[in-house]
Amino acid sequence: MDGPFAETKGLVAGFWLWEVKDMDEAVSWVKRCPNPMPGPCEIEIPQYEMTDFL
Repeated sequence: MDGPFAETKGLVAGFWLWEVKDMDEAVSWVKRCPNPMPGPCEIEIPQYEMTDFL
């Protein structure tokens, strides 16, 4: 029987907030990050402005 929680594979394990000047700099940071999974994984890079958090 399934519990009240979403499947583990559908949960966010963590996140980082970076202030970068452009997408190229963000991709550069991602390439330096450790892989959180034992195999290949996907990393999403959403784009936000600081005003989105006010």
